[in-house]
Amino acid sequence: MKLSEMSPVPGSVKENYRKGRGHASGNGKQAGRGHKGQNSRSGGGVRPGFEGGQMPLYRRLPKRGFTNIFAKEYVEVNVSAFEVFENNTEVDAKLLKEKGIIKKTCDGIVVLGNGEISKKVIVKAAKFTASAKAKIETAGGKAEVVNYCLRHWQMHGKLQIFVKEFFTHFYCLLFSALDQLFQFQVWHAMR
Repeated sequence: MKLSEMSPVPGSVKENYRKGRGHASGNGKQAGRGHKGQNSRSGGGVRPGFEGGQMPLYRRLPKRGFTNIFAKEYVEVNVSAFEVFENNTEVDAKLLKEKGIIKKTCDGIVVLGNGEISKKVIVKAAKFTASAKAKIETAGGKAEVVNYCLRHWQMHGKLQIFVKEFFTHFYCLLFSALDQLFQFQVWHAMR
């Protein structure tokens, strides 16, 4: 096969659909919009969800509950996942991520008691179920609660930066205002 003989797969390439370019194109005159009316006009049409003044669906349906913006999202890991580690290994979020057991840490890890564990490992997580803790300790391991929240610290860091910048600007404005006032008083006294 030569480069000049190659062609795209039939149906993969479609011609551009040009509107309002004369009746010979098969799409001239009204350009697919039809005769008159709101939708034929430039800038015409209605917003999404508008039903002509009728009570719209999003208002007819009942609403229930809310989304808690302060809710913490934990990643669940079963005790059976710790079988891949050697004895006396310190298992934390970083190691679990490296091994591909979890994809993200969110607000911490919660260890569930599904499956069995025979390895003696030290597990560091935000939460443990009673059965998970019992199974880890029965195998000779240790369940350590680590109260860290990555998102919390990220937000805390951003808040600190905001406060720092805010007060920096505030003091700059304050001192420039005081400086101008002082200069005005000196100039007034000299007159």
